[in-house]
Amino acid sequence: MDVTDKNFYELLPQIEESIDRAAFLAIDCELSGLNVTDEKDNCFETMEERYLSVRNSASNFLVVQFGLCPFFYNPEKDEFTHEAYNFYTYPRQFTKNSPNLRFLCESSSLDFLASCGFDFNKLIYEGIPYLTYANEEKMKEEVEKRSSHKTTEDNSTPLSVPENLKKFVQLTNQKIHAFSRNSQKEMSIEDLSAFQRKLIFHNIKPNYASELYFETIIVNEHEENNDSNSLNSEYMQVQDEPDLSSVTIQNTQESLDTRSRKSLTPGKTQPSRGETQQRVLRIVKLDHVEQSEREKEKKLLDLNNISKNVGFSKVIRKISQSGKHIVGHNMLLDVSHTIHQFLEELPDNLADFKEMVQETFSNLVDTKFISTTHPFRDLISCSVLIDLVKRIQETPFRLPKIGIVPRVDAVGYELTDRKTHEAGFDAFATGCCFIAMTQLLGTRQSPPQPRILPSSPVVMPFLNKLYIMRMSDISYLNISGTDLTPSRSHVFYVTCPKDATQKNIQQIFSPFGNIQTSWKNSVSLFVALSDKDRSSLVMDNIECSSGYRVMTFATYQKLMKDEKKRPLLSESPERAGDIFKKLVCGGDKSPPGQHKKKRPKTE
Repeated sequence: MDVTDKNFYELLPQIEESIDRAAFLAIDCELSGLNVTDEKDNCFETMEERYLSVRNSASNFLVVQFGLCPFFYNPEKDEFTHEAYNFYTYPRQFTKNSPNLRFLCESSSLDFLASCGFDFNKLIYEGIPYLTYANEEKMKEEVEKRSSHKTTEDNSTPLSVPENLKKFVQLTNQKIHAFSRNSQKEMSIEDLSAFQRKLIFHNIKPNYASELYFETIIVNEHEENNDSNSLNSEYMQVQDEPDLSSVTIQNTQESLDTRSRKSLTPGKTQPSRGETQQRVLRIVKLDHVEQSEREKEKKLLDLNNISKNVGFSKVIRKISQSGKHIVGHNMLLDVSHTIHQFLEELPDNLADFKEMVQETFSNLVDTKFISTTHPFRDLISCSVLIDLVKRIQETPFRLPKIGIVPRVDAVGYELTDRKTHEAGFDAFATGCCFIAMTQLLGTRQSPPQPRILPSSPVVMPFLNKLYIMRMSDISYLNISGTDLTPSRSHVFYVTCPKDATQKNIQQIFSPFGNIQTSWKNSVSLFVALSDKDRSSLVMDNIECSSGYRVMTFATYQKLMKDEKKRPLLSESPERAGDIFKKLVCGGDKSPPGQHKKKRPKTE
């Protein structure tokens, strides 16, 4: 079921109830991009480096579609059912004080989404807004601040009036003075620039503080045609050199009042398709007590509007509060993006990240990690989701029928739908893979267990272990425990000229047998010996041509750690020279081109 800003709050109670009832939740994210830079993946980077790469991606790209698929288990019927939600999420700026987010897009990712039928118009026009905890709190504080400074605003210092606007201020003051003496209840002034409104608030409003209430409202107007110069005949445009007719008093306020109240409805702050917005200055006859009551109403309205625009973050908060098992496929990026975009900014180090994830999503299960462990690695040749879905429908797997939850308005999928890279479908497919693989594990228990649920001890070995792609000796990130720290005594860090080739590297290391290389960029790489027993011979016996430098992996790690504590090598050539004289082997002892360390990427 597609969920957009149009039906989100109507469906939210149902979504929250489904989260509460679910045996487990499957999720998937579609992103606006993956890689911030063109630097190649490095299979010998540290876990800290990999995290910083993931953080960089999550901090720059958007979750444009979030798939949520609650799975339900009926023990009486011994059956699974599901329903699926496909959320379009977009960081809409709903007031001038709300976040105006800047983000990256990767052209290849957008092309890919388009080829899969992604609806970008629905994303922009109907995407569900959201706020992190910090942004929500900041906006609430701003509301409180505006409310507490109301008295100061009423006694604001007059602004200097430019020569070309003096007549405008004079005529507007005359109109407002006339209005204050007649029997009308309110008036409006339309088509004002932001500076004209500011002049009125600072130079005219204080003169009527005890009898008139000034406020700016936003009105959504339906466009009659495509002529950008056409105006509704009911209103006249204010010119830079206004005459008396340039300031329009509305004799009949019913139409404007109706439109303005609709425009101030929480969540209805952005125009729909075919609508435009304009700001209108409204002046109402209210005494001090009535003005105070109006301010309270506006404050409450502002707070309700903020709560409304927490939007999709409410779903993620509900998932977090539920403590349910969350199943994903290759889900490190999904988890990182979800936390950063909808809850709170990711920390700048791995230890704090793991603590944050544990506090937010305490029970994570990655089906890609499961598929690469015993006994599945011998049964599954390819762990890409689409291929895994095919495999679990074959022997020895026995995937039970997973129907749609029996409710009139429930929407779900069949695996035959093949809506790959629609987030809701991928979440459903991920949940099916989890059920199929855990059921196979159940049949191999002693005695056999016909049904394995997420709370089963059978699932415990996979809990909170998120698959790590393209690392040679580490297969997962352990969110709730200590990460693997394999020996890399056979790995060496090499800097080289830009024109160096794979053959050049092989020649340098030829005395030590076969090697595996992983290039960081055009001037640096890691080299791993196939024969680890020869590792101790390298630094004393390797012969490097000019421009090549070699150091052990341990030395490289120490250098990177020390680099964080002092100016970058490129900014301190003399110090860099001393460092490299101690750390490198062969050739010229000067620093290797003063290259700054770049962070590798991940998917």
